[in-house]
Amino acid sequence: MQIAPKKARSVELIGFEEEPLPSGRKLLHLVLKDKFGDYQYRWTPPWKGDYGVENILRKAIEIEEWNDYDGIWSKELKQTMKEIPSLKEISLPIKIKIGEIAGPIKVKSFQDEECYRVAIEILSDEKHVWEDKVDEQLLICLSDTKISWESLKSFLLNLKIIRGITNQIDVVRDWVGDDFHGDEQDMGVRFFVWLKADKEKVEFQIIGRELASNIRSFIRKRLSDHQALKNGFEEIQEDK
Repeated sequence: MQIAPKKARSVELIGFEEEPLPSGRKLLHLVLKDKFGDYQYRWTPPWKGDYGVENILRKAIEIEEWNDYDGIWSKELKQTMKEIPSLKEISLPIKIKIGEIAGPIKVKSFQDEECYRVAIEILSDEKHVWEDKVDEQLLICLSDTKISWESLKSFLLNLKIIRGITNQIDVVRDWVGDDFHGDEQDMGVRFFVWLKADKEKVEFQIIGRELASNIRSFIRKRLSDHQALKNGFEEIQEDK
């Protein structure tokens, strides 16, 4: 049996209520009011869980990263993340930048299809970013975390918006110090993806955000896995 979706209501937060418990502790209730009616609702959000306060903040961070990665709210929320241990784990100590779109141009490897070429950069922030090769395997290194280039390519090629990916990684460098001496430092890595040239410019702006969001999710998972493995080894050493 299918249940027809209910019409969404527009509500606003109008206050807080504190409920004392026999144990001496308190519950926090949020009082919500229907903007187009006289209905009021009381919601008691859990701290943990799929729809708890922690996950709401986590989701807010993802949304603001999508809207404006370098915006004021993104910066405020990232600072909050650093102060909450469970959220600090998902902080992203690098920058994902979607460059200008070049095209449309015909690409022979795609049967002369017209495609847009999009530059994607993974840049240093708190972690140093560079490319390396071990046993002929190309790696993207984020300080002590190493990510296989092939695994990232496979992940991106599974996205419907990607037509193809270049086979090499370029190093992004920045001049520092006295330009005369030619001092420079690695800022990160750059690669290119190809998109079919059948979208309006506004859609490509959305696609750019989608690409950045997917890459952030992929890298967050790798950083989290690496940290969990590292913590596990540290616990073993402490037990010894």
